[in-house]
Amino acid sequence: MRRELPSWSMLACLALAAVTVGPGWAQWVVETVATDANEAHCSVTVDASDDVHIAYTGYSDVGLYYFKETSSGWSRGRVTDATDPTMLEPGNPHPDPFPSLALDSDGLPCISFSYGQVAVGGAGARYFVPELRYAYCDAGGWHIVTPTTEYSVYATSLALDAADVPCIVYESFWWDPDLHPDPNVYLGRMVDGLEADVEHKDCRGPVMALDSHGRTHVAYYEEASGNLVYAQHSMTGWAYRTLATPGFSQRGLSLALDGSEYPHISYFDDCLKHAWYDGLWHVETVDLTADVGLYSSITCSSGGYPRIAYSAGGDLKYASRSAAAWSTETVDSTGTVGDYPSLVLDSANHPHIAYYDETNGALKHAGRHEIMNREPSCPAVALTPTGPHDDDEVRADATGSTDPDGDTIYYWFGWFVADGATWVQKRGRISTATHDTLPASLTAAGQAWKCSVIASNLSSGSPNRSRTVEKRFTIASSAPSRPTVTLTPASPDAGDDVRADVTGVTDPEGDAITYHYGWMLAVGAIWELQRGRTTSAAHDTLPGSLTSSHQAWKLVVYASDGVHDGPTREVRFTTSDAGAGGAGLCVTSLSAVPAPLGAEIAFALSAPARVQAEVLNVAGRPVRLIGPGDELQAGTHTLLWNGQSDQGLPVPNGRYMIRLTARDQKGGSSQGLTVLDVRR
Repeated sequence: MRRELPSWSMLACLALAAVTVGPGWAQWVVETVATDANEAHCSVTVDASDDVHIAYTGYSDVGLYYFKETSSGWSRGRVTDATDPTMLEPGNPHPDPFPSLALDSDGLPCISFSYGQVAVGGAGARYFVPELRYAYCDAGGWHIVTPTTEYSVYATSLALDAADVPCIVYESFWWDPDLHPDPNVYLGRMVDGLEADVEHKDCRGPVMALDSHGRTHVAYYEEASGNLVYAQHSMTGWAYRTLATPGFSQRGLSLALDGSEYPHISYFDDCLKHAWYDGLWHVETVDLTADVGLYSSITCSSGGYPRIAYSAGGDLKYASRSAAAWSTETVDSTGTVGDYPSLVLDSANHPHIAYYDETNGALKHAGRHEIMNREPSCPAVALTPTGPHDDDEVRADATGSTDPDGDTIYYWFGWFVADGATWVQKRGRISTATHDTLPASLTAAGQAWKCSVIASNLSSGSPNRSRTVEKRFTIASSAPSRPTVTLTPASPDAGDDVRADVTGVTDPEGDAITYHYGWMLAVGAIWELQRGRTTSAAHDTLPGSLTSSHQAWKLVVYASDGVHDGPTREVRFTTSDAGAGGAGLCVTSLSAVPAPLGAEIAFALSAPARVQAEVLNVAGRPVRLIGPGDELQAGTHTLLWNGQSDQGLPVPNGRYMIRLTARDQKGGSSQGLTVLDVRR
């Protein structure tokens, strides 16, 4: 059954702390469940009535305990025998049974945990020898069985399949300090009390989930490497995948499956991160704050979005994922709290978190309770183009609106034109789309417009809508027309000056026109700007010194009236070999191919010249300068590059451009460009 929120008198009696999230909307109700908690893990779940169940380790009264939420408070039961001395002994280095709690189809609790004795080795050395235990409760009380005694077991993770058959994944040691100073670590899996398989894996802190087909999904750390590993067991056995290398082997990770049975993993890598699979693996940062998320617990909402409870430098925090981004909030910051969190969502997607309060040595529970509907946050609105003219469509994009409850957000777009002092609506639309477009056919130059946008979840509760965001704009005059471009010569040779003449440009308002010229050279699949010029002159010239034989060029020209840029015109051409007799200096046949120690740069000169080669990255930044050396005679030549930068370091793999410049004694020059792919 669902408990009512306690009154203030009850709050005082139970030492509850309430944290309100948003005005009049929801509360985090934080309560102390037990004050004798050992510094250990706990495990939480909810039943069909959304009552909370918790398994945890007691300290002053040593043992494994089970709590259930009732209408009058928490009922407490002891799972292990109070007279059994084998659970926790003072000085025992491994006192934590790592309980994992699940409910069967009748709502009865089942718990896997490690439980053993303190053994005595050579020279009186004492060490812990835990065994795997499985506890279940029925009308006769608690029953504890030992599925296996072959290995020493520490971390356990439990799930029940649709037939209530238990599946347990665990970390097991075989460690006798006298005989084996280094532990052998195993990943084990048991089904219905039978050891299904044990693999010798460098496994720490495994967590698991079962899907509807009975497949086992496991995440764990490798002790030696610190790698985060995801494993799936099916009829064909185990399959493993390394997801990340956080370099931090710790028992702080968590695994859950969403409604599509895709895995989600929370883990620590200098901060809290989230890895998930949807056909491909992805990794994202949840909380960028350093050293948060050392311990975390993940689950997924009914809508498939992950939720994470995590430790944050002495606080307990909660993270929620929406379609847009993560949002985080502090749940409890009283004292040093938040270690070993365990998270579950009830049927209304309300979170419940069990966790450890180090300051008071207490087990705590935090639950968030719904009060009323909340409105979506106000969107940011951007118009494209920002200065439209009368032949432009105007697009409005709404971003940044989130609904605190995860409700679907609908956007209303209203387009209004000014008629004197009155705004007249010309277009309106409401949908889940985050954008809308005003057709150019509705606008005219000189008109004043505004776009109004509202985000709403269309809930019957109030409030259900954001405030209205308005963007105003004026329709400007049209841009100049597209130019006509003529090249002279139409088929230039290498070394020829190429002149572009522009005609046919008009501006509807008769504004002064400037022309923008961009001469671009093809370097592989990239067009690299070699010369750019803005001028009122209706012509421009590409110097012949910038060209070489067999180069592909394009000229981009557009006109501007100072407010609007007109449409562009492109003209392309390819340079031929220099004229008969080889007049003038020209670089031809330029190529670059990988060589064992770097690359060979081959080229031909039409006349004697000194040559230098520049190695550029794809951004056009210099990487290495080779030469200039002695004067070379006309003919073919080869330069060698050792694959290193000017700093003497090997360059990374990737695409580079080789720009070769030749200069003769009369001051003439010629350039060539080619592309080199470095692969080692």
